[in-house]
Amino acid sequence: MATITWTQIRSQFTEKDVDHMKQITQGNPKGVLDLDDCESTKTWASEIYERVAADNMPPGEPWPSEWKKNFATWMVEDCPCDDE
Repeated sequence: MATITWTQIRSQFTEKDVDHMKQITQGNPKGVLDLDDCESTKTWASEIYERVAADNMPPGEPWPSEWKKNFATWMVEDCPCDDE
């Protein structure tokens, strides 16, 4: 299984995605989802994956299967935040 880096995962989110998720997760007990921050993305990883796998996120532009696979692999690898 190939190693997936945070840089690869981060590149899959647009600035529009980042801004949108910060807005809609304001006040969430889990904290605001900041897709620009690895630790925040890691905290929300299972919810993110559920939605991208079901083509419910990002709005209007579902991820290609390769990106979904990358995210799933990153999760299996315990969501590493370093790129080494």
